[in-house]
Formats: sequence, C-alpha cells, structure tokens
Amino acid sequence: MASDFESVGMLAAACSCCGVRRVPTAESGEELFEVRVDPPSGDVIYKIRAISWAQSPLAWIGQPIVRLLQARFRKDSAAAMQRAAT
Repeated sequence: MASDFESVGMLAAACSCCGVRRVPTAESGEELFEVRVDPPSGDVIYKIRAISWAQSPLAWIGQPIVRLLQARFRKDSAAAMQRAAT
C-alpha cells in the first residue's frame, strides 16, 4: 500500500526515533509568531522571526524573490494583526 506522500509522487523521509514523516522542501528554517499583551499598557505586541536557508540550487537562485515575498508577508501580516487588534 502506498503512503500519502508516495501517492502524490513526493519523496518522504522517516524519523527513526518517532516515525514522523516529512517531505523534503526547497528551504529549511524556523519561524516564530508571537502575540502577547503588555499588561501595564494593554498594547498588543506581535513579533515575527524567521530564519531560512536554501536546500536546493533552484531555491538558491530564487532567493531574492523569496526574500521579497517574505517581506511582503511580514507587512501584510502586521497589517492584518493591527486590524484584528483594533
């Protein structure tokens, strides 16, 4: 029986310690989305932190475009949070 990943033609790697499967991606990295309220002022504080690095030659070539899209996401995300908090 084919796994879900195999049925859509993707390669998957299995973690031997927990059996979690993951699909290889063009980039690797970490993201943090943090929302908190500052108790004294009541201000909503929204922080995005992301670190990524290319995992394939094509991703490396496309990195300038990826960075522009990430910058656009940060701007749009902050605007959406501002609308939601007011």
